[in-house]
Amino acid sequence: MMRYTMWDVKVPYRGLDHSVGLNFGPDGRLYAGGELGQVYVMEQGTEQPKELARTKGFVGGLLVDEQSNVYACDSGKHAVLRITQAGTVETYCGEVNGKPFVLPNYNILDDQGNMYLTDSGPQSGYADYWRTTGRLIRISPDRKAKVLLHDLRFPSGLALSADGTKLFLVESSASDVLMVHVERDGTIGGYEVYANLPDTVPEGIALDQEGGLLVSCYRPDQIVRITPDRRVELLIRDDTSEILNRVTNIAYPPDGSARLHFANMGGWHIGSLDVGTGGAKLRYPAL
Repeated sequence: MMRYTMWDVKVPYRGLDHSVGLNFGPDGRLYAGGELGQVYVMEQGTEQPKELARTKGFVGGLLVDEQSNVYACDSGKHAVLRITQAGTVETYCGEVNGKPFVLPNYNILDDQGNMYLTDSGPQSGYADYWRTTGRLIRISPDRKAKVLLHDLRFPSGLALSADGTKLFLVESSASDVLMVHVERDGTIGGYEVYANLPDTVPEGIALDQEGGLLVSCYRPDQIVRITPDRRVELLIRDDTSEILNRVTNIAYPPDGSARLHFANMGGWHIGSLDVGTGGAKLRYPAL
């Protein structure tokens, strides 16, 4: 049974160009990308976003550091770009093993400033979506990249446990969420399927304060919660794709609020929903 309805959803921001990624900065401002490389910043209480910069690529997932620099996964530029508050755009890291990233999708940071990145693999046609060509990459603070896992099925969203020992990774074309074990030295100690979401295309993921995982789905348009004992609960679904429209990434604000925000690749707005439990503490290390 669905816990929430469309009447519970708010639309705090409008006028974005088919955003995929969104994330909050340490000051509570919300950042999002656009399909023409826009990097948007949004102030609470102001419906219209401001454009911080344009990368001339396609911005997917993004994160914000302690100094409010934005690190955007740009699939058009095949790199992670750094955007300052002055609007300056530079390449933070764009290659691994001497070759450019293919489709950088989503990134997160650990407490030491290591960046974990999903590279979803080539997308020259529909058939590529089903291939096992995706990778999990770690970028150290000195900007050196290393492949941690390969042969993944279109990896997308990432979430890191509070103690940093478990990395949750969405495989969109496998309809599942992996739990990757992270060792103290940063190496990978193996992984397992944490939960399967049949007949869905999962995309974004966020960890709540109770250890639950919120997962947004590009298809069907819905958000589910995976409980700590791995049960899957349907929070909300939009069968007409009017408010939830190709839902991609999701994010909680840093103040512990239970209002989950979600991006809509098929629309021009950011939606939000009070899901009853606040988000896990966000990481804002200096890079």
